[in-house]
Parts: sequence; structure tokens; C-alpha cells
Amino acid sequence: MARLNKPVRTVLVCLVALGHPALAATLTAGEGQTYPSPSAAARAAQDGDVIQIAPGEYFDCIVTDRSITIQGPATLTDKTCEGKALLVLRGASSVVRDLTLARARVPDENGAGIRLEGRDTTIERVRFDNNEVAILGGTGRVTMIGCDITAGQAGMTAILVGDAERLIIQDTRISVLHGLALSSSAGLTTVTGGTITTADRGAELAGPTILDGVAITLRGSARVFARATGGGITIRRTQLINETGAPAMLLLDWGPGRPVLEGNKLNPRDQEVSTDGAIRHRIGAIAREAKAGLRNLARSAKHAVLGP
Repeated sequence: MARLNKPVRTVLVCLVALGHPALAATLTAGEGQTYPSPSAAARAAQDGDVIQIAPGEYFDCIVTDRSITIQGPATLTDKTCEGKALLVLRGASSVVRDLTLARARVPDENGAGIRLEGRDTTIERVRFDNNEVAILGGTGRVTMIGCDITAGQAGMTAILVGDAERLIIQDTRISVLHGLALSSSAGLTTVTGGTITTADRGAELAGPTILDGVAITLRGSARVFARATGGGITIRRTQLINETGAPAMLLLDWGPGRPVLEGNKLNPRDQEVSTDGAIRHRIGAIAREAKAGLRNLARSAKHAVLGP
């Protein structure tokens, strides 16, 4: 049997150690494919692998701690993993593309299309239809490109991202009748292009945010699009389309500093920014923090006297 020379052996060892894409496999799922279901393919996947789901509708869900790519075109619907989501992703780097994720329902009403419990995630051309939440969680970098999020009559939170370092949303359509279109406290949130339609609570922004070239439509009871508490807000080249029949506002700013507002389009009776209620909000936040501090102090004192 021929032996590999030392340089070749060294390269192969390095490729294996690094999980090089050259060693990745494509696992096909669906009728007549290598694996009968997407979840079966996910259980067999290793870091770097691609799960290719054949066209069709699957009453299935995926939970994985691998860094993998999951792609269609295909639909996953009406089934959640771990009472959380249609896709529960825990890998260090995940890609989801060309899927429809529909009707996620769980007892705590946080049934998500995708639950992000790993780090970096890229979501491309994914349609979220009538879930309780479209995207939930996230750390590292979360990127959405060319997605479509539509809520059912019961409402939803479209995007709920907490501790991510970056949330990037590009050319994505969001339509929510009841509930939040966007809630983010990421280190930086960037929304570029696309459309957001809301008939309820719009967006809650607890960290620095840039909106650039977004078309925003307010309907129903919506009177304010974004409520910002974290400061560092920039809104430019964004259009506010008010279909409520009453005056509306693009930004209610309760954060520190002044927002940057450039080249936005509004109806004459609508307001670009207001700070109404900011002082009351800040006093309330200070009071809540003080109360929490006193509770923690009392708990520590009790443990010191009585033990854990």
C-alpha cells in the first residue's frame, strides 16, 4: 500500500483539525433521498456539512449543535423541537437559506421559526409564515438577507434579538398585525432597505440602531414606529407611510444623546422625533434598578446570616 509523504499527511491532518470545507458533506433529505427527513439528516451532520432538503412540506423540526448549512427549497411546518422552534441552532456558525418556516406554536407562546442558541447565524431568503416569533435569541453576528416575515391574525413578535453583537437586516419584508415588528438590544442593529408594516407596536430599540432606506407603513392603532431607550439612533432615507387616519411619529426617543435624522420622508402632519416621557422613563428605570439592588442586598444579607 502506497504511503503518503510527510507534507501531504501534514496537510490532511490540518484539514481534519480545522474542519476544512473540502471535507464537508452534502446530506440530502426527503422522499427518495439519503435521509428520510430533515431531522434525520441533522442528527447525522458534522461541522461544515450541508443539509439539502428536497422540495416539499415536512411536519418536522431540527435541533443541532453543529455548524451546518440547512437549505431548501422546502417547507417545515407545525412541529417544534424542545418546545422552542422549528429550527433550534446551537452551532458556532450556521446558515439557513431558501426555506419556509410556518406555524410554530408552543405552550409559552414563544414558538419560533428559528431559535438562536449558538453564535453567528446567516439567514437568507427564508419565509416565516404565521409563527409566534420569527427569530428569537442570538449572540455573535445575526444576519438576515432577503427574508419575508408575515404574522397571522393572532399576532407575533417578528424579530426578538437580545445579546447579539450585531444584528444585520437587509432587504427584508416584515408585516405584523398584532405585536412587535422588531425588538433588539444588540450591540449594533442595522436595517437596510426592505419594508416594515405594523398595526401595533412597531419597534423597540434598546441599543444603537441604524435604519437606512426602509419603507415603514403604520396601520390600525399604530401611532409610533420606534421606541428607543439605548441611544445611538440613526434614521436616514426612510419613508413613513401613515395609513392610520391620525397623526403618527417615526421615533419616540428616550435614550441618551440626540438621534441622527437625515433625508426621511413623512406626511406634513406626522412627527419625525419626540422625547415626550423621556424623563419619566429614566426616573422609572433608576427606581427599578435601585429596587433590584435592595433586593439583592437583602438576599445577600440573609445568606450571610442563615447560610445558603
